[in-house]
Amino acid sequence: MFRVSSQKLNQLGQLIKGLSLSAAILQLRFSPKKAARPIHDALVKAVSDLRTRGIQPDRQVIGQAMVGKGKYTK
Repeated sequence: MFRVSSQKLNQLGQLIKGLSLSAAILQLRFSPKKAARPIHDALVKAVSDLRTRGIQPDRQVIGQAMVGKGKYTK
């Protein structure tokens, strides 16, 4: 859950969809958007989780990037 509008997250999702994990992390690292930072951190954690399971993260590709509205907070 990120406190960012779903439209802004959807733009970043479209940016990284179809990229390899390393290319997506690189794109998000240099993105000027504020919402790119939490997604970058989540992908870095996913890479470390893959390495602990013995899976090569270089061969993994982001197939989908889904965004939902989540809960509304005042």
